[in-house]
Amino acid sequence: MAAPHVTGVAALLAAQDPTRDWRAIKNLILAGGDPDPDLSATISGKRLDAFSSLTCTIRRSVPGFHQPLTSFLALLEFLSS
Repeated sequence: MAAPHVTGVAALLAAQDPTRDWRAIKNLILAGGDPDPDLSATISGKRLDAFSSLTCTIRRSVPGFHQPLTSFLALLEFLSS
């Protein structure tokens, strides 16, 4: 019964930064997860961690990119443009 919890964290991430698209939200949820050996059979192998997802950011600046990077996917999209 993880869907309601994941949906709630997704809503919090969207409210925290309305410019995030679904890819950035998905990446933050997955990156912020807590690895759990008991969940190795799942897609992520992680337990949902709302706090880590909400505080997961890349703080370094990238030349030509004037906003904090909120996910690895944002960095990849920036570098490929």
